[in-house]
Amino acid sequence: MSHFLDSLSAAKFVRGAESLLDIGSGAGFPGIPLKIAMPELDVTLVESVHKKTTFMNEVIRELGLTGIRAVWGRAEDESNGVRRGAFPRVISRAVSGVKEVLALSEPYLSPAGSIILMRGRRGEGMEQAGEEVHARYRIAHKMRFTLPYGGQTRLYLSWSRDPGSHFLFPTTQSDSGKRALQRRKGRGSVSYRAGTGILARKPRRLWPRTRG
Repeated sequence: MSHFLDSLSAAKFVRGAESLLDIGSGAGFPGIPLKIAMPELDVTLVESVHKKTTFMNEVIRELGLTGIRAVWGRAEDESNGVRRGAFPRVISRAVSGVKEVLALSEPYLSPAGSIILMRGRRGEGMEQAGEEVHARYRIAHKMRFTLPYGGQTRLYLSWSRDPGSHFLFPTTQSDSGKRALQRRKGRGSVSYRAGTGILARKPRRLWPRTRG
């Protein structure tokens, strides 16, 4: 339940946007709950672990959702098939530090878009990013939220880029971006390579199968 509530609490930062990119989606959070809550939103989920991507696409099919897709690939990989500069909202849930997430997100951001970072109670450091980040970004919106079940605290920050600025970070594949996603995945992850893999067992506890 906490995963759903955590995801939906970010809706206020996404509302009004035509499309959303969710980087490091895992089992589909927050992208799939946000799509269910806002059917008009076009959602792209990027995930480097193949079995999780396969699972998300199966959930999308079973729920009958349209205007949403899960892409197997790394955010820093230019060949992942996700359009650059096309998303007014890019969201990331606990992938890595502020600078690493901005580096992964920025190439996909539309000129007037914003990057949404979601963190737990240890996310206080998000507000104390380096001078290089603050010179090009500002915190447009900020929200603290306590989940009703369990009492966990969440911190959400929406970062906006100076409309007159150019890219602060390189758009090509970077070691920092790789490390960010590798830390996020931890044990059991697989290396990304183009093509398809073997269908693995799906984590049914998070998204129970619907019955027709």
